[in-house]
Amino acid sequence: MDTRPVYTLSSRPAVIANRSEAIERARALRERLRERLPLGQELRRLPDENVADVLESGLFGVMKPKHYGGSELGTQTMIDVTMELASADPSTGWVYMLWTAHMWLQALWPKQAMDEMWENPNTLASSVVSTAGNVEKVEGGYLWTGRGFFSSGLDHCNWLTALVPTFKDGERVDMRWLLLPREDLAI
Repeated sequence: MDTRPVYTLSSRPAVIANRSEAIERARALRERLRERLPLGQELRRLPDENVADVLESGLFGVMKPKHYGGSELGTQTMIDVTMELASADPSTGWVYMLWTAHMWLQALWPKQAMDEMWENPNTLASSVVSTAGNVEKVEGGYLWTGRGFFSSGLDHCNWLTALVPTFKDGERVDMRWLLLPREDLAI
């Protein structure tokens, strides 16, 4: 059974009205995050409870489009919330900043991709930019057979954006972002 909060939470994340509310919600989580700091160090990843708390609070939605249940509060709010979370648990702050910035990146996909991705209101996406392997154009998109070398927070995500090189006649011609369901990956 998959225990990642992106699948186990039955509630929809809160929609935050403004920057002040976002900062207050982050401050309200600090004590719990601080208490779990040793657990995160032991696990070498964020505890499920940290991810669930931040998801339920709506803080991951500060860069997510309103159409998909986000708040669209902007980068300054994202930075301020990151500082609050990181003051209690630097790892949670780091991964929060990455995941929240990825919400902005995900909003650049075509509507069909966003609809599929945000069908789950608790979606989280990680990224990998250091990759190797082969990419071939196939019906409906691309097929990547390769590997990525580092992706903070991937253990909890249900999507991955991978920056991969494309080749023609053996020469690298382009870099492309691919949106991949986490279930299609091996870690």
